[in-house]
Amino acid sequence: MKILLRLLKNGIVSDGDWDGVVGTGLLLRYSREHRVSPSSVLFPNPKTFANLHIDRKVCIEIVPTKCYIEHSLIFDHHEGPQTDKYQGNIWIFGKSESVAELISKVLEVSIPEQWMTAVNEVDTARINSKLGELLFKAYHADVANFPREHIAKLIADENYSEIMFILKQKAREFKKQEERAKLLMEDATELVEGVISFEYFPGDEGAKRIALIALEEKYPVVLAYSVTPNGFVSSIATRSKQINLIPLFDLLRKNGFSAGGHENVGGVQGISLRKFLDLIKEYFRLRINPTDTRELKNKKY
Repeated sequence: MKILLRLLKNGIVSDGDWDGVVGTGLLLRYSREHRVSPSSVLFPNPKTFANLHIDRKVCIEIVPTKCYIEHSLIFDHHEGPQTDKYQGNIWIFGKSESVAELISKVLEVSIPEQWMTAVNEVDTARINSKLGELLFKAYHADVANFPREHIAKLIADENYSEIMFILKQKAREFKKQEERAKLLMEDATELVEGVISFEYFPGDEGAKRIALIALEEKYPVVLAYSVTPNGFVSSIATRSKQINLIPLFDLLRKNGFSAGGHENVGGVQGISLRKFLDLIKEYFRLRINPTDTRELKNKKY
């Protein structure tokens, strides 16, 4: 893939979750095997997406519904080119448990099976193995300071013993996030029947994820939001097979928000939190009536 190698020289921009970190490690190994050295590896904070402009790079789960991307190659297992607002991007997408699995299949670079299984478990929030539990705890113990680039380089080196050493150290701090998650859930409120929401704060990223997973067991839709200097960021999740969030993300984009994801989880950014919450309340209040939903899509806020 000559174009991939050419763009890799310009750098990699990746989502900072586990599958993005592992996917980056696989790309670094692929680069090394083809004697290419990426000029940079970036894991941008989601709060910076609104001001991010990516040109002629390789992106991993960083897509045009999140920020401005042009003339780049995008690996994604959620959305696909139908959500692309700009010209000149090349997409490698498809149904996989994680973007790391997608990259592994396409480029024929691999990690041990138990590691890929654990990464997939964490990405789908269906954790069944001890390794998956360790990955989850180590990452969510301190999301902001997780050593993403270092772990990606260790993946490229296939140095799993060093990775395990780091993860066991990190996981010891997980208990603090569990305790914080309990407080977030205690303060959660029902926006409208079936939709629960809570606010989280800097340093709560791990607790937010724990609370989302726990609340998904009790409510059809769970929403977490955090106020930023320029507006807000939000995560929305559901485990209900009767709810597809993609039409909601389409509606939010039509109303001026940056929104994207797939059927059961996604993220939103914007300026007006009140407008966003009002739109969420009305959308889910009407969601069981198809006629009302069509009328809502044409409504301007």
